[in-house]
Amino acid sequence: MISLLLILLPLLTGLAAFFIKDEKLVRTWAVLTSLATLAIAILSLCCMNDTKSLNYHCEWLPSLGASFSLKMDGAAQLLCLLNTIAYPLVFIAGWDKTYKNAKNFLH
Repeated sequence: MISLLLILLPLLTGLAAFFIKDEKLVRTWAVLTSLATLAIAILSLCCMNDTKSLNYHCEWLPSLGASFSLKMDGAAQLLCLLNTIAYPLVFIAGWDKTYKNAKNFLH
C-alpha cells in the first residue's frame, strides 16, 4: 500500500496545483507535498519491513486475467528515498526564481 501511496500522492497533489492561482501558494504547496512524500518514503524505509505494507495487488480485468501489482524491495525503497529527497531540494533551490506560469512549478 505504501508503494501505491508514493505514486498517488505526488500525482494527485500535482494535479491540484494546476488549480491554485497564487504563485507563492503554489510554491508552498509543492514544498509541503514533496515533504509529505519524503515522510512516507522514510516511513517505508524505517518502519514498514513487512511485505504486506510495501506491496499492492488488485485485479484489474479479471475476465482477462489482468491485474495491477506494485512491489518494493530494498533497492526500490532506497531509490524512492533518493527521489523524494531530491524534489524538496529542487523546489527550495528554485524558491526565489520568478516564473511566467507558477502553476508549472511542480512539474
